[in-house]
Parts: sequence; C-alpha cells; structure tokens
Amino acid sequence: MDMRFSTLQRFYGIFGSLWRLALLAFLHHSPMAGEAHIDGVAVAPAYRGRGIGTAMITALAAWAAGQGLSMVSLEVVDTNPRAQTLYRHLGFRVVREQTVWPVGNLSGFRSSTVMIKPLA
Repeated sequence: MDMRFSTLQRFYGIFGSLWRLALLAFLHHSPMAGEAHIDGVAVAPAYRGRGIGTAMITALAAWAAGQGLSMVSLEVVDTNPRAQTLYRHLGFRVVREQTVWPVGNLSGFRSSTVMIKPLA
C-alpha cells in the first residue's frame, strides 16, 4: 500500500491526511528478528463468518513457521471485539494494550491491543 503523504492527500485532503499519518506513525510496528507481523486483515462484510479470516491467519502462521520464524504478531483496535475473539481462538495472547488518544479518537477507537502467537 502506498502511504506517501501525496497519496493520502489525494483521498483525504490535507487535514485528513495529517491525522491519518500521525495515527499510522503511532501504530507503526517494526517486526523483531524471527517475527511475522500482520499489519491488517479485512474480510468484506458479505463474506464474514465463513472461515475466511481463520483461513488467512492459519495460512500465514503456517508460512511463517515454514520460514523458521518463531512468532506472529498483530494489533487489533478496541472497537473490533469480533477480531479479538478470533485471534484468541487461533492461539494469540495479549502482550499489551496501548491508548492511542487523541489520534485514535479521530478514527473512532481509543486503544489497540498487541497480540502474539508463538509458533514453536
């Protein structure tokens, strides 16, 4: 995904782009050695509840294990309890919760939860 300011500005205007960049910078995650990081998962509303999210996460975890990685990490916002439940069901555990105020409030959420799934 192209995250240059000019690209964001084309879609959101100058002010919309500024707060989105601030939010992305705050939530940015640099994976550690041995870690695969899931930066985003989305399933179209009409296809939810059919196991697609489970299949994507399971396939990524299998790929990461095959590459010799030791864990998969992700972040999920507080307004997405359905995803949090899915990740727990798939073996992810909470590492920490972080408040993203005031930037997060602009996006409709207040915190994000960092979760990991050990692969070994």
